[in-house]
Amino acid sequence: MLLKDSGISFPSYGLVTTPALLEKKRDTLQKFVRVQIDTWKYIYDGNIEEGVQAILAQRPNANLDPDVLRGQLEAYRAFFESPTVKGAPFGRQYDSDWEEAIKSMQDVKMVADGRQPSDYYTNELLAD
Repeated sequence: MLLKDSGISFPSYGLVTTPALLEKKRDTLQKFVRVQIDTWKYIYDGNIEEGVQAILAQRPNANLDPDVLRGQLEAYRAFFESPTVKGAPFGRQYDSDWEEAIKSMQDVKMVADGRQPSDYYTNELLAD
């Protein structure tokens, strides 16, 4: 069951930080963002099996099932896409996605009325 089916909306894939850390570690975070985006693009460009093997190699004692990992990677693919902007690049956030998410949070009083998408995200670290 997807949260969206219950009226709870989340934007596409993104990373979380604080404004202070963003300011202090901007260059490092920008490099990290680039690696994350390039890695996910690589995996979903026909390299899921290599992704599975990388996860297994990083966690040799975790007794992970490669078939389950493969299924998870395949299932996660749709969550990397913006629900409102078709063909959007990985990692890029959009006001249209956040407006829906904010509305769903306001509906259940998780956030106060009047919040704006710019309160929650920036695309500043993404290369154009």
